[in-house]
Amino acid sequence: MAVTDQQLRGLDRDFQEDISRTRTPGTLSKPELFAAWRAIRDWVTLNQPSFNSAIPPQARSALTQAQKFALLAAVITQEIQNG
Repeated sequence: MAVTDQQLRGLDRDFQEDISRTRTPGTLSKPELFAAWRAIRDWVTLNQPSFNSAIPPQARSALTQAQKFALLAAVITQEIQNG
């Protein structure tokens, strides 16, 4: 199930609070940032079949959708930490 706009607004609020707290400069307007949230959500939704196909068959059938996304989140987090 795709993330709703209401859920995106919550993520957006938290993200903007983090930017404000860390005093990270930003050059996007609020509507531009929200458009980015929507685009990312749409990309994730459209690419779920490809993501699922990339997982080896045994893991694909054994893992739940939530577990697959947790693996993806862990890999993305490590990529961010690696710079």
